[in-house]
Parts: sequence; structure tokens; C-alpha cells
Amino acid sequence: MGNLSIVVNVRLLIISADSFIARDTSRKVRDHYVVDVSCSGDDGLMLANTNYYDGIIIDNGLTDISGLEMCGIIREDGIASPILMLLEKECACKRGLYLDTGADMCLIKPVEQLLLLSKLRAIARKNCHHICCSSLKIGHLHIDFQDKIILRDDTEITLRRKEYDLFEYLIRNKGISVSKEDLLEHIWDKGMDVASNTVEVHMTRLRKKIESDPEKKLIKTIHGYGYRVDW
Repeated sequence: MGNLSIVVNVRLLIISADSFIARDTSRKVRDHYVVDVSCSGDDGLMLANTNYYDGIIIDNGLTDISGLEMCGIIREDGIASPILMLLEKECACKRGLYLDTGADMCLIKPVEQLLLLSKLRAIARKNCHHICCSSLKIGHLHIDFQDKIILRDDTEITLRRKEYDLFEYLIRNKGISVSKEDLLEHIWDKGMDVASNTVEVHMTRLRKKIESDPEKKLIKTIHGYGYRVDW
């Protein structure tokens, strides 16, 4: 059997009211990321709440909302994507305030390309795979890990306990291919007599409830192995 090769797009959102900074930052990262650019805070918040991004770069020079407010709102909205702030030199002394409000890293403009890429990789590693927040938004889905509730927009999706447990386990291991054996071990009690197709049956039910658009699969099948969640 040949090697299984799966290409996953790594998405980045750049929010800047300065067209030069937006273009320059996009140019520096476009060989490594699928990039969306927003020229205002309001538009940036809309995109951040609609899509999942592996990183969000916010230029502090926004005109409609401050970068500090942006960080706070993004975190209040339950968006877990890493945030990298671009600050003016005179704002360097306020780095701690930005970090306390939700930013993962602050850099002083202008930023050299290799430094920017290395810092993006650093915050991605810190946030990769293991999602530890109490809630998460993926497109139109809102997952409340504390109350074990999933909403599509404002409507609750009714899941059986095992269906929810499967989905949460895959989400918390975002980007990792999880074997069927691993799912059985973590979701079902040891010693429980389960049918050989138990995982497949539960996954089929889960997909019908979670994936409203069959063309956009959130749960990907790794043939002959298991499943993976990517967004």
C-alpha cells in the first residue's frame, strides 16, 4: 500500500487598516499559509467568528476599534486561535497588557519575515492539537465543553453521550489521525462488549447531525485507520 498523503491548509487571518502593512504581512507569509485579509475590526471579528484560523495577526493601528479591545472580544467570543499583535514602538511597554487580554505574542513593527514566520510557528506549536478552552467556535458550530452542549447558530444539536464524547475527543486532538482502536479505548469502558463496527455506526450518526454541508466534511476518514478532525 502506498503512503497516505493528506494536505491540510493552514489558515491565517490578518487584520489591518493600513493597506501597506496588510499587503506586506500577507506577502511574507503567503507561501506558508492560506491568508484572509480584513481592513477593519468589525470585518475581522466577523471573519474570526465565521471561520477557524490557525493564527490571527492584528495590527494595533485599527481605526474602528483598538487592538486591545479586539483581543478581548475575540477571547470573550470563545475563539481559541493564537493571536499575534503588531505594535508601534511606543506601545512596547504595554506588551504585558496585551498578553493579559488574550494575545499570545506581541511584535514591534516593522517585523522581518523570518522572525514573523518563526513566531507564528512558535504560537502554533503552543496551541496545536490539544484544545484546553472551555468553549470553541468552528464555523456555525459552538461547542461548550463544560456543559457538553453543541449549538449550530443558536439551535442545540441533540447528540447521544457517546456521539458527543467522540466529537470532543477528535476536536481536542485536532490535526491528529486517531485510530478506531484508540477511540474504543477512550470512549467505551474497558471490558465492555462492543460490536466491531461500533465506532463506524456512531460516526455515521454523528456526521449526519454535525455536518450540515456534505461537501464540507469536518470529520475526515483516514481509510484503513480511523478519523481526524480538521477545520
